[in-house]
Amino acid sequence: MAIILFGAGTTGTATASFTVKPAAMSCEAEIFLTVGTTKSATSGKVSFTSIGGVQTVTLPVTMPSTGGYQYNVFLDITCQGILLAGFSSTPVVVPSVSNPMITWA
Repeated sequence: MAIILFGAGTTGTATASFTVKPAAMSCEAEIFLTVGTTKSATSGKVSFTSIGGVQTVTLPVTMPSTGGYQYNVFLDITCQGILLAGFSSTPVVVPSVSNPMITWA
């Protein structure tokens, strides 16, 4: 399983490629990160119109501010209000916090 590291609280952009048929359907995609069953971060629903072939949708997500946890990644695709598919991603996301520099006076 691949692990993708992001800085805690930073924005990452997922790019999802998929096919929705037929063309010209009003659709939405949402990518979200979870620990267990709780959504910890989401792209929100990103609207697109199906083209009937492979298309790419970009989904920006602000990482959770709490670092060090492995977040599972899921993608939901809905068209005209109906959930067509829910996918889980192989890599997990880990927001990380860099070591701070501490100085004493």
